[in-house]
Amino acid sequence: MNITPIVEGIKGRFLPIAILVVSIGIFTSCGGDNDTTAMEPATTSLDAAREFIQAKLEGNEKKMNFYTTGSEADKEAVHMYMQSEFNALLDGERKQLKVASITILSVTEPNDSITQVKYANSVKQQPQVLTVVKRNGIWAVKP
Repeated sequence: MNITPIVEGIKGRFLPIAILVVSIGIFTSCGGDNDTTAMEPATTSLDAAREFIQAKLEGNEKKMNFYTTGSEADKEAVHMYMQSEFNALLDGERKQLKVASITILSVTEPNDSITQVKYANSVKQQPQVLTVVKRNGIWAVKP
């Protein structure tokens, strides 16, 4: 019995369906680096700082903005960082930053709604300070 025509018929009918199913799977699983749908507002000051710093290292402007207070001044500060600093880096430097580790050097809490986080990353190793504020129960970075 020759099964070649049967196999060819199955391939012909199911190949477009298989391609469609695989394509849908790929597109729905790839949210991309700048997708904010899976982000949750920070419930602690350290969570807000960590998420913001990680987004900064990755050059993810949307995620950086998500973890700020949302003011126009904050958006402008994030945009200026992206334009003047991150985008000026060479590709190799960007790749290093994307995999850099974050070291929290100190945490200062002047009151119950402000936290200052001093940190460095493993690539630049230059201490920086972030101010994180609590508004309506949500912690956000003030860049």
